[in-house]
Amino acid sequence: YHRCLCNQGYSLSANNATCSDINECEGGSGGCSEGCINSIGSFWCFCQHNGYQLDRDNKTCIDTNECETNNGNCEHICTNTNGSYTCGCDAGYQFNGTHGCSDIDECAFANGNCSQQCVNQPGSYHCECQANFKLDTDNKTCIHCPTCSEFESVAADVANFKSKAVVIEQLINRNIRLSATVASLEDRIARIEASLNLEALPANEHP
Repeated sequence: YHRCLCNQGYSLSANNATCSDINECEGGSGGCSEGCINSIGSFWCFCQHNGYQLDRDNKTCIDTNECETNNGNCEHICTNTNGSYTCGCDAGYQFNGTHGCSDIDECAFANGNCSQQCVNQPGSYHCECQANFKLDTDNKTCIHCPTCSEFESVAADVANFKSKAVVIEQLINRNIRLSATVASLEDRIARIEASLNLEALPANEHP
C-alpha cells in the first residue's frame, strides 16, 4: 500500500493519484482582508482601495501614511488620513493647488490694518510709520511723535558708534596678540644669541 502526497497549495484528487490546485480564495478569501487572487499552488492578497497597503502578514490592509515619504510632496504641512492625506500651509501662506503654498500679501487687504505703511514679507508683514510718527502698542496704529526724528538720528549715531567700537576692539585685541607674538620671538632670539655667544667662547672661559 502506498499513499500519494501533494505539495503545499495542492490537494489530492478523488483518484488519490493526482494533485490539483487549491483555490485558497474560495470560502474566506484566503484570510485576505480585502482582495484575493488565486494562483497555481498559491495565492496572494491585495488592497482594493487607494491609500492602503498590505501589512507585514501580507493579508491585512492598513492605511498608507503618505506623509512619511517626501512629506507627501506637500510644500509645507502634510496630514495623513485614513486612505488618503491632505496638504496644508504654514501661517501667512495660502494653499495654491494640490501641494503648493504661496505667500499671503496681507498688505493687499485693508493695508494690513496699518494706519500708514504696510510692508509685506514671506509668511508675515509689519507696519511702519512716516517721519515724526511711531507705532502704538498695537503695532498697527501710528501716533504723532515730534521728537521721534531727533531720537532716530541719535539712535543711528549710537548704532554707528557701537559698530566702530567693535572694530576698534577687534584691532586692539589683534595688536595685543601681535605684541605677545613679537615678545615671544624676541625672547627666542635672545636665547639663541646667548647660546651662540657661549659657543664662541674659548673652552677655558665657559661657565
